[in-house]
Amino acid sequence: MDALRNLKPEVSATAAFAGAGVVGLLVAPGDLPSTAATALFYAVLLLNTYLSIRFFRVQRPYERDERVVDAVLAVSYLALGVSIGRVTFFLAASLVLFVAAVAKYVRLVSILELPHLARRKIFLNFLGVVLCGGSLAIALAGYPVAGAWIQAAIFTLASVYLLAIKPMYVV
Repeated sequence: MDALRNLKPEVSATAAFAGAGVVGLLVAPGDLPSTAATALFYAVLLLNTYLSIRFFRVQRPYERDERVVDAVLAVSYLALGVSIGRVTFFLAASLVLFVAAVAKYVRLVSILELPHLARRKIFLNFLGVVLCGGSLAIALAGYPVAGAWIQAAIFTLASVYLLAIKPMYVV
């Protein structure tokens, strides 16, 4: 039990969210295209989450409003994980997650030593809101698999750009 308490936040959060993803894969419906698209998005999101938590971890007072946003983020991640393959719910949960992420980084702008990085993260998370909202709209218009693949493809390409070509998580 002490070993779990000594884990870094980025490791423990990513492991918990990965566990939810495994559960989601185990109970996913037999629709392979939907499951593959949502699982791809979730896997790329976990990589981004790990790097983001590791990079933005700062010593700061833990205020009530931050706990609320963190709780919404955690529930959204868990909902995403267990809903792999269930496109409409997955896309809705991803939209909630990115809205909560925008709120979190708006709060962090005044606390971080490098507020310009938080502003960039707000902009990128806002683009995530647009992507997830657009993908959800496509799904609700009757094209759920297309919405899921559009979300997964654009997010994966954007992540390659932000992690390898023009890295987000460097000072």
